[in-house]
Order: sequence, then structure tokens, then C-alpha cells
Amino acid sequence: MIENHFTLERIGEIVGKNPATIRTHINRGYVVGQGPRKSSSDKDKGKHERFSANSLMEIALAYRIEASGIGVKEAFAYAAEFAHTGAMDFTAAGQGKEVRRLPGLPYHLKHGHTYMGMMAGRSAEISGTGNPDLNSLFYHLRTVSQSRTSEPMLVIDVTEVFAEVCAKLPLDYRSVLDAAYPEEAKG
Repeated sequence: MIENHFTLERIGEIVGKNPATIRTHINRGYVVGQGPRKSSSDKDKGKHERFSANSLMEIALAYRIEASGIGVKEAFAYAAEFAHTGAMDFTAAGQGKEVRRLPGLPYHLKHGHTYMGMMAGRSAEISGTGNPDLNSLFYHLRTVSQSRTSEPMLVIDVTEVFAEVCAKLPLDYRSVLDAAYPEEAKG
């Protein structure tokens, strides 16, 4: 599985951002679980702050969302929801299947790639092979946000982001998902 103790410098290397930029976003309270620091004295002297694998995925996903045109604060809010909560694929649930997702991880590859849709301050994930069912994702987001207008929806391939993060660790993302979802890996 993924190690669970990353320094800010290591996260910067993995996501391709200057650690000072990430620190600014932490201090503004954008990174869930890290909380803003009031001053450098809030940290124990001589100890490097450590980040969880979930926080790493949150940061990587937030910067991918931001690169797609969403503001950084909103991007971190969407990413935090994915990284720190599990989910059930609503399209599979509607078909009588229970497809669960662990916090910070995409669904198992048995179900295809994991796509995250964002619209009007709401997000949802679906999994699927080939082309995801974006119509049902759009309908679900429009329903939960109670939007009456056709607002734009942004879709991110979370499995792709996860694979890129794993490659820089270096880990095989398929093996990580198999270890996280042993029942799914069986068959």
C-alpha cells in the first residue's frame, strides 16, 4: 500500500508544485486535516510535518482540478471530499450493485476508471469502462444541487491522477488498488 508519511517537500516533488505554494494553501485552511498554522512555532522544533496518503491525493487532485479552470479554494474543497470520504457509485447502486470506494482511492479497476464530476458546488463519482455515463452523472449532480439551469460540469479522471501519483512513488497503481480491494482483486 502507499506509505503514510510524506514531507511537504516530497509532496511538492510528486505533484510538481513548489512546497511554498502548498504551504500557502495549507495556511489558508484549504487542505483538510492539516489545518492552518498560525506561525512557524506551531510546529515542533526540528520535526518535519508529515502528510497522509489521503492528503497527498487531495493535494494532487486539487491541483489537477485547478488546472482545469476551477479556483484553488473550490478545487481543494472538491478534492477533500474525494480524498477523505468513501463513496458508493450511484449508477451501479441504481442497477442493484454495491460498488464502494475507499477514501483517497479510485474504485477498483474491475469497474473501470473512476470519474469525478463537479457542478454548482457538488461532486459525485462514477466508475466505468470506456466512456463513462456522463448523462447520468450530470443528471445526478443537477438533482442534488437542485439546479434548474444547465450549468457547466467538469469531469476529471481520478484513476489517471492516482496512477500518476503512484508512478512517482514508484508504485504500480494496479497493485495498490488490488491490495486495497482484495475482494475485487479476486475476480
